[in-house]
Amino acid sequence: MNFLAAVLLQQMGEEEAFWVLASIVEELTPQYHTRTMTGSRADQRVFSDLVTQKLPVLATHLQTLGVDFEPFTLKWFLCLFLNTLPFEPVMRIWDVFFCEGSHVLLRVGLVLLKLNQPRIMACDDALDVYEMFKVSHETLQELTAPYRTGLLNRDECVCDTLIRLAMDKSFLGTIPFDSLHELRQFYQGEIEAELQEAEERRLERQRSAEAKRRLDAKIKRQGSDTDDASSSCSSSGDRDDRALMMEYDFVDDYACSSEASPARHIRFMDLYDSDDSSGEYFVDVMYDFSLKHHCH
Repeated sequence: MNFLAAVLLQQMGEEEAFWVLASIVEELTPQYHTRTMTGSRADQRVFSDLVTQKLPVLATHLQTLGVDFEPFTLKWFLCLFLNTLPFEPVMRIWDVFFCEGSHVLLRVGLVLLKLNQPRIMACDDALDVYEMFKVSHETLQELTAPYRTGLLNRDECVCDTLIRLAMDKSFLGTIPFDSLHELRQFYQGEIEAELQEAEERRLERQRSAEAKRRLDAKIKRQGSDTDDASSSCSSSGDRDDRALMMEYDFVDDYACSSEASPARHIRFMDLYDSDDSSGEYFVDVMYDFSLKHHCH
């Protein structure tokens, strides 16, 4: 859209350019510049059908090469050929476009394919075909030269030749407006259905991701609660063991208690022999998991 606005601003004032751009976007090419580009995408499919109908040999060759119309027709229709043809022919196309409507874009596209048909048929790679649609002024003169030699077809410039061929029923055949409208309506409905399905798939993925997130959070909370409970039990057991040890005045009495968990695995030994039973003594704590204590 910025390309269109730039060209309009070169030709007229800001306010007039604004209203002309609004007319292009809202009336002449509706739904071309929306987020989904439904109108442009529908016309691309219409154009593909027209190529199959009007240029069947070329259509078969393009299909064999794996050429997709979207990479170049999207630029054609959105920018109204600004990035494809020289500026002077583009302005001539715009003149007819404002008078006749968007079907002119389809006709000009068909003319470009038909003029390039001999070159396209000589291509054996899709990339070569794509590169062919950046048309210079010299190339356009060469392509239209055979159609400007007659006495009745002495056009002033290649612009006139291009437009004359686009609107010439003997060159492209007829394209009834009713059939064109029906095709557009059909493909717009098809695209809208595809968009609806894509949106439903997106919402389903979003719901699945949300459900997974909630499940992970629930599992994490349960694991945290279990850890807290285990930690609480362990802390409680440690406090009970410490309290039990404080209740015993003599190490031997504590060592004979089989119910206290530390006493099951700890052996107490005197470090010094002393005849003075009232004196202080040291104890050594040794972890011995094989030792069993018995009280006598």
